[in-house]
Amino acid sequence: MRRVFRVLFWFAAFFAATPIAAFFAYDLAVFQPRAAEIHSILSSAAPAEQAPPQVLVEVVLASRVNVTAHSARLLASKLNAVPPRSARLFRHLSSAAWSACVALHLSKGEQLAVFLALSYMGNSTTGFAASAISLFGSPLEAVSQEQAAKLVVISQAPSGYLASPERLANRTASLLEASRRGP
Repeated sequence: MRRVFRVLFWFAAFFAATPIAAFFAYDLAVFQPRAAEIHSILSSAAPAEQAPPQVLVEVVLASRVNVTAHSARLLASKLNAVPPRSARLFRHLSSAAWSACVALHLSKGEQLAVFLALSYMGNSTTGFAASAISLFGSPLEAVSQEQAAKLVVISQAPSGYLASPERLANRTASLLEASRRGP
C-alpha cells in the first residue's frame, strides 16, 4: 500500500512540476532573449508615454482596460513572439506564457508605457502621443480629461470609433462618467 502511495505521489509531483518547468524554459528561451528589444521599445517611447499625465492614468484605470494583456499582445505582435501560423493550441499556450512573462518582468508603469506607445490609433498613427498631436494639435502632456477619454476609447477600436463620431462621443461620455466616479 505504501508503494502505491509513493508512486502516486511522484506521479502527481511530476505532473505538477512539468508546467512550471515549461514556463521557466519558455521564459529563458523566448522572453529573456527579447528583453533588450523590449527595453529599446520602452526607451524609444515618447516621454509622455513613459510617464503619462495623471489624468490619462485615471481614465485608463476607469476604462477597465487590462493593460497587462494588451501590452503583452502588443509586444508579442511587435516582436513576432507568438508564431501566427502555428497550431491553435501552441498559439494559445505561447500567448499565455508570453502574458505571464510580461506580468512577471515588467512593472505596471512599464506595461502602461508599452500600451500607450504601441497602441494603433487609426489613420496610420501608433501611440497616444502621436495621436494626441494628430487629433487635438497638442502634446499628450496637455490633454484634458475628455481628450484622454477619447484617446482611450479610440485605442479600443480605432476604425469603429473614428468612423462614427456619434458612437465615439457616447462612449467617451460614459468613460468620463466612470472616471469621475472613481475606481
